[in-house]
Amino acid sequence: MTAVTSALIAAVFLACPAVATKEGPSPVPRPPGRSTRVLFGSCNRAQWSQPLWKHVLARSPDAWIWAGDNVYGDRTEGIDWSTGKIRAHPATEERLGRLYAAQLAHPGYAQLLRSNATILATWDDHDYGLNDGDRTFHLRRASQRRFLDFVREPALSARRLRDGVYASRILPGPPVPIGEGAPAQSAEAAGQRRQSTKR
Repeated sequence: MTAVTSALIAAVFLACPAVATKEGPSPVPRPPGRSTRVLFGSCNRAQWSQPLWKHVLARSPDAWIWAGDNVYGDRTEGIDWSTGKIRAHPATEERLGRLYAAQLAHPGYAQLLRSNATILATWDDHDYGLNDGDRTFHLRRASQRRFLDFVREPALSARRLRDGVYASRILPGPPVPIGEGAPAQSAEAAGQRRQSTKR
């Protein structure tokens, strides 16, 4: 069996504390040289406890993929009952910086960073800085800079010179494309997406 056909992809969702057990993580056996272990997660709150890092680490991933909403930079304050809409406040560059710094300092995530795992990432609307935000968001460049600093993208990387954070990396096994979520869309497309989810 080749590395491509034996690649193991396991979904880990950080916002789901029900998976954690009192006994702690169980190491997952892995035949040497037979697979590439890629774990991924999204919808992470930097200010929450994040109990799943010990489970991620127990699986000795070759790569960790942040799949978007890695931090929640925007804030909500209930519903405006006159319009029925959630009161949303966009992120500031300073708030994004604080949240990313908190995530980098989280002991479990810091341990993953010290491991041999490759860290791959894309963003979505909340780490972009605005719920259902699109390419017209006025802090797009600052948000992109903070995101790329968080994932330790080199200073001269093409990702720092273009609109968007999309990329591709080659790992042992299948190619890993890193797409672009809501921030790449136009305001018109964002409106159509919102309308289609209301039906």
